Amino acid sequence: MVDFLADLLRPIVTSYGVSEADLQTYLTQLIGYVYVILAALVVMIIVLIAADVTLSDDTIANSRDMIQSIGEEGMVLAKNEGLLPLAPDVKKLNVFGWDSTNPLFGGTGSGSSDASTAVGILQSFEDAGYETNKTLTDMYVSYREERPTLAMGT
Repeated sequence: MVDFLADLLRPIVTSYGVSEADLQTYLTQLIGYVYVILAALVVMIIVLIAADVTLSDDTIANSRDMIQSIGEEGMVLAKNEGLLPLAPDVKKLNVFGWDSTNPLFGGTGSGSSDASTAVGILQSFEDAGYETNKTLTDMYVSYREERPTLAMGT
């Protein structure tokens, strides 16, 4: 185990001026701690695998409600220079941008999320009682109906 760790750490520590002999000495003195840390990691992995965690429907619902609330409170649409709130007689809107017809609700890795309840901007305006410019929307849809996907690392 000492030799394995020495081979692993040698390129890193020698660049800082630590001799290979000192590295071997330090690792030999610390090998007991290394074994304890490895044992603890193995135990934690076993516990994580053995744990059967299921979330209650209430927990899931509370989580979705909290996400919705944070999204609503944190959303900024535009710098307001007297435009918002819209006058009561405004019922028709132009929505610009291809993403209005093909929104991206999440990503991959840490950006991944459950988008099953996400609502796009066009649907949001419709739900709020506004009519959007269908000609403009159709222009964006005719440009490209589906969002292209890229493979990771390209």
